[in-house]
Amino acid sequence: MKRRTIRMDADSLTQEALRAANPEQKATLEACLKNGWKVMKVLTIYEPTTKSAINVAAKDLSGWITPDGKLHRPLKGKKHVAVNTRTLERVW
Repeated sequence: MKRRTIRMDADSLTQEALRAANPEQKATLEACLKNGWKVMKVLTIYEPTTKSAINVAAKDLSGWITPDGKLHRPLKGKKHVAVNTRTLERVW
């Protein structure tokens, strides 16, 4: 599988995230955007069904909005959260 990187500005990345989000994710994403979080990355898998995970960040913190609509933030004392790129579930 060939990977490619597409560079986007903040506004188009936010629009892409809103377009790719399911209803649960959209509610969480809109709340994050109102609180000053920014979209960093949208990760989409297409098989067996289309699902997306959205990476968001604010100041020195980042988190992932998984397909179930939950915002996964780092554990206390950490700054990052990992998500499995095949299943889009949080890596604990």
